[in-house]
Amino acid sequence: LFRSNVDIAYASAPVATTPPVANIGGVLNDAGFTVGAPIAPGSIAAVFGSSFGTSTDGVTVLVGGIAAPLFGVYATQINFQVPWQLLGQTQAALTVTKGGLTSASITVPMAGSAPGIFLLNSAGQAAVEIAGTASIAAPAAAFPGSRPAQRGEYITIYCTGLGAVTNQPATGALATASPLSSTSGGPVTVSIGGVNASPSFSGLAPGFLGLYQINVD
Repeated sequence: LFRSNVDIAYASAPVATTPPVANIGGVLNDAGFTVGAPIAPGSIAAVFGSSFGTSTDGVTVLVGGIAAPLFGVYATQINFQVPWQLLGQTQAALTVTKGGLTSASITVPMAGSAPGIFLLNSAGQAAVEIAGTASIAAPAAAFPGSRPAQRGEYITIYCTGLGAVTNQPATGALATASPLSSTSGGPVTVSIGGVNASPSFSGLAPGFLGLYQINVD
């Protein structure tokens, strides 16, 4: 009769012991990342810091005490939607919680609108599409199918931070195509090559969260 004694040691899962850190001045508009600029309710923003992890699991960002919808979590950056409920506020406290540990609170400047155009590369190429096509308005071959926009063509500028809209969706809800959510906080103007242009539409991009678009020729 063969007998064997086996000792099995059970180890508990590692528990995080380092709380996340949200950098002071580290909350920026996700379109352009302009340091020192405020962020606007409804927009897409990013908080920079450390010990955030690599998954949205167990991560909470509170802005003004309201849980912000998360787009993605990375070791030193979290992308989130600024809650619509903060319209009218000039500042808000922000904390990051990871695995039950919470960062020190930081104060974030707020504004009714804080426009920023999304960029496609570090060279500053804006996320601008020739309306009705899948072509990026950029030098030919700079991106697959890209080409310069022609005079008289409509272009669509993708941005965030344009502020209050009609038919405002709930925080975390996608914008709809019917009805559209148009900007309502005042006129939106666009300058192209130093020439002012009047948009035919400015508001939330249907089917997206926190993303605005401006259509102009």
